[in-house]
Amino acid sequence: MSVGKFYKAKEAVEVAERALNENRLRLEEGLFRQYDSELKQLGEEIVEGRRRWLGSWEDKGTREP
Repeated sequence: MSVGKFYKAKEAVEVAERALNENRLRLEEGLFRQYDSELKQLGEEIVEGRRRWLGSWEDKGTREP
């Protein structure tokens, strides 16, 4: 996996978060909170995955692939 794929995944989550916020008034509060929580968790998983992936490169003393 390349850094670009992590960036694209994070960007997709950000687009989904913006769409969710734009439609907040159309959703029940419970549903909004559920989706918001899931998107935040997914974003954190992407960041953590990128950190782990880059960590393997940093451990080798190399720069980003």
